[in-house]
Amino acid sequence: MERFNRSYRQEVLNSYLFESLSQVRVLTEQGVEHYNKKRLHEALQKITLKYLLRKYGKASFSISNNELICKT
Repeated sequence: MERFNRSYRQEVLNSYLFESLSQVRVLTEQGVEHYNKKRLHEALQKITLKYLLRKYGKASFSISNNELICKT
């Protein structure tokens, strides 16, 4: 979660000068969409969260020795 917060601050909040709260909301929604469906995650061996959930459903995951482990 802290990684997401850091990325969000760097890529959204610190990168734009907003004129309204609605602008922040729209850009945040777009960012979350990108983060969940398009962004390749290094911790997930360069796959998207969308792909991970489609492939494994609501399984439990952990990372050990840089390997993604799925517990169904």
